[in-house]
Amino acid sequence: MITWTDARNGNTDVYTSRMIETGITEKPAPFPSGINLDNLYPNPFNSSVEIKYSSKSVRQVKVDVVDLSGRQVANLFDGACQVGSNVLIWSGKSSNDQNAASGVYFVRLIVDRQTLIKKRCC
Repeated sequence: MITWTDARNGNTDVYTSRMIETGITEKPAPFPSGINLDNLYPNPFNSSVEIKYSSKSVRQVKVDVVDLSGRQVANLFDGACQVGSNVLIWSGKSSNDQNAASGVYFVRLIVDRQTLIKKRCC
């Protein structure tokens, strides 16, 4: 069972749904070898979160913070990454320099048209 609440209309509405196992398994495409997105630290975080990724070769990568709906909150990097370890810091601000609301966000790393996502909370 999945349960969630919604208070957008001024009331706290509670919803539930039952998940049914279908027996169908999804096999995602393998992420390009030679690139890795580490676990986020600290998670949850107060003022900033450190995002580490590494690559064995120079590649075009894009690193975004996205919300639960998949909307981009902030673009942290879009360009050629360096070989080895790369570190980005997200201060919890959106691309237009506004503080992001408390909640669950994801770090999305895109390389070679494939996406790797890690969850983080603030």
